[in-house]
Formats: sequence, C-alpha cells, structure tokens
Amino acid sequence: MVKRQNLSAELLDAAIVCLARARQSKQDNDPDLTLRKGELLLAAGQQTQGVSALRESMALRPTLRAFQALGKIYAAEKKTEDLVALCKRTLPAMKSDESRYAVLDSCLEFSGATAPEAGIGWASPKDLSFYKARRREVEARQSAAKHEKERNGAPPESTAGR
Repeated sequence: MVKRQNLSAELLDAAIVCLARARQSKQDNDPDLTLRKGELLLAAGQQTQGVSALRESMALRPTLRAFQALGKIYAAEKKTEDLVALCKRTLPAMKSDESRYAVLDSCLEFSGATAPEAGIGWASPKDLSFYKARRREVEARQSAAKHEKERNGAPPESTAGR
C-alpha cells in the first residue's frame, strides 16, 4: 500500500486551478469535479473549505459519493440536524433501488441508531418499508453465503486441541 504524503500548497493550488478549468469546459461534470475538489481539500487538511465544496457539489446534484463523504463528517461532528437534512435531500435524487437503500442504510448508520424507526424515522412509511424489506434480503443473502462457505470447505470450528 502506498503511503499518502503531504501535498504541498503549490500542488494543491495547481490541482484546484485544474479542477476549476475543467468545470468551465465541462459544466455537466460540475458536481463530480466539485466533489473531487472537496475531497482534495479534506485530504490536505482544509476541513472548512473541503466541507464547503462537498455542500456545493450536493447543491448542484446529489450523488452517493458526495453524500457519503459529507454524511461521515456530519456524523463525526454530531451534527444531527444537518445529517437529517442531508439524508432528506439526497434520498429523492437516487434513482436505483441500490442507491436508495445505500442512502437509507448510511443514514441509519450515521445516526448511530440501531432501529430504522429511530435512525431514519424522518423517511416516509413507503421508504421505511422498502428499507426493512431490502435489509431482510441483504441479511438473508449474507447468512446463506456464510452457510455455503462453511459447507464448502471452511472446516467447522472445533474445540479439539484446546
């Protein structure tokens, strides 16, 4: 694994200028380029500017990647109201069931709650029902995979020799 090195101020500035130029020439990529700017600033230790860029990216077009980055920050800083607002704003923008589930599951995780009603109680009854059904499917697949692995080669746990 490559160890991340500190980014010099000159390189950081040059990268941000490149991202700004790319935004001017490819405006349809604004949300992604702004997200990358935020990630770069966060990696360089510039929390305030990085969070600002992530918020700007989400305002342009909510994406799962920007949501995840910003949600982790809000959770770590215990900004519950900001987190709920972020979740509420992001969920309707997700088009696939996979991304909708990912948002709901992350919101539950970021909230620190264990029950969906407590962590994502802001969601509509339809969204809560969707989440619970999908969660059951995920857990059933994980359990089946675990049992299959145990059956096909993983030796059973033994207390012999202890």
